[in-house]
Amino acid sequence: MMGGTGIIAVDSISGRIDPKGKSGDIMGRWSTLQLRRHNQAPVSVITVYQVCKSPTNVIGDTAWHQQRRHLDLQMRNKHPRTAFIVDLTAYIKELQRQNHSIVVGGDWNDWLSSPNSQLLAMCSSLQLVDPWQQQITAT
Repeated sequence: MMGGTGIIAVDSISGRIDPKGKSGDIMGRWSTLQLRRHNQAPVSVITVYQVCKSPTNVIGDTAWHQQRRHLDLQMRNKHPRTAFIVDLTAYIKELQRQNHSIVVGGDWNDWLSSPNSQLLAMCSSLQLVDPWQQQITAT
């Protein structure tokens, strides 16, 4: 069994949850909650966890190891981080095709300003913006 991410919705926001709008990645890399809006496409809130570049415990059973095993079973010879970006990009593109508004947050184990950031490439290709970066550049 793999670990995973989660989202908790409480109080009045829970009434906006689309009954079929709760989902997640089979490897536990992200969870999604879709919120209904009046006469508009839903807002999809996605919480993610991207593993580190290498296992934090070489002989352990970390999320990195769990994802590697699952990818091997699928005959996908990709690094878990590469597979994460590829799969999340495809998922977000499908939501964008359905005109969803997208909010993504979580533990990326990466940052937009890092050299060779896969996160930056993904955000650029999907036209996603980092509100923190927007705030910094605006001041």
